[in-house]
Amino acid sequence: MEESKKKKKPEEQIQDPESDLPEALLEYHIAAKEAAIARVLFHLEELEEKIKENIKKNVVLNEEQKVLIRRLVRQIEEKEKKRDEKEVVTRDDVEESLKAVFQFVKDKEQLLQDLRSQIEETKKKIVEKQRERDYWLEYKNVGSKIHAARISSLEKDIADVKYELERTEEYYSEALKVVREENQKMFDR
Repeated sequence: MEESKKKKKPEEQIQDPESDLPEALLEYHIAAKEAAIARVLFHLEELEEKIKENIKKNVVLNEEQKVLIRRLVRQIEEKEKKRDEKEVVTRDDVEESLKAVFQFVKDKEQLLQDLRSQIEETKKKIVEKQRERDYWLEYKNVGSKIHAARISSLEKDIADVKYELERTEEYYSEALKVVREENQKMFDR
């Protein structure tokens, strides 16, 4: 039997439990490395997808940027055209403008003087009217009573004169009648 043990085939020798351990360990390391490689490849594929998406976004952003740049260039050109189209102001234009402003100020000063003189005249009229008002208020309070007494005295005098006039008229009417009658009698004779 000993001979049969010694004559074992090399295949059978590999299957010894001692030889299985390094092989299993090696297989485990290989499997772990393959799993790590698979994870790295998966992560690499995700990164490649993100890179493709970012490239697409960059292309879109570049196009938008170009459109914005064109729009800004057009706006700048339009502003430059407007600025160029604006009329150039010459010294004569400035002098005319200053003369117009000076004349405007002068006219306003004249208007202000006119208004001041009108205000002075109005103040004088107000003072005059105030005096007149004061006079009539005084007359109302004092003078009208004096004049009222005078008026009533004059009315009384007028009434007396009327009465005397009527009496005198009656007297002279009677006297005229008498004289006429006498004249008539004298002529009739």
